[in-house]
Amino acid sequence: MQQNIENLLQQTLVGSKPARPMYSISSHVIVAFFGGPFGLLFYSLNSIRYSRLLKRWWLGYLVLFAVVLASQIYLGQATVTGFPNWIPIDAKVPADLKIVNRIIALLIMGFLYLLQKRLFTISELKGESPKPWIPAIISSILGFVFSIASITGAISYAQ
Repeated sequence: MQQNIENLLQQTLVGSKPARPMYSISSHVIVAFFGGPFGLLFYSLNSIRYSRLLKRWWLGYLVLFAVVLASQIYLGQATVTGFPNWIPIDAKVPADLKIVNRIIALLIMGFLYLLQKRLFTISELKGESPKPWIPAIISSILGFVFSIASITGAISYAQ
């Protein structure tokens, strides 16, 4: 009996790694604004370094990546064919496409925030978030390259 009680009092989490804090929500929004939807997806992969989240949401990230790719292809084809009449955006103007791209990225950011709200809140309460500059710049550049590649591929396919 005494041995069972001693087993209960031993620490069980000795061998486990402490959870690394996430990047701040404001850095996610900045990457979404400048890096577009692909940049946001690359940057938000930081949050799936939590093994529980990776096990739960890996399929969600794949679906989200497919949705982003489809939206980029649609934007690329819209530069050739134009948007439907009920959308008051001129697809021939690159500034309008950038605005649409940023709106898509910010909507995805809201969706990701809702999925991971608890983790963001815990990270903010701890007050320790790593410096996001290098991953944010790399993610924004990768997102820009992927956006340009998918839009250019869609334009060449539509012509």
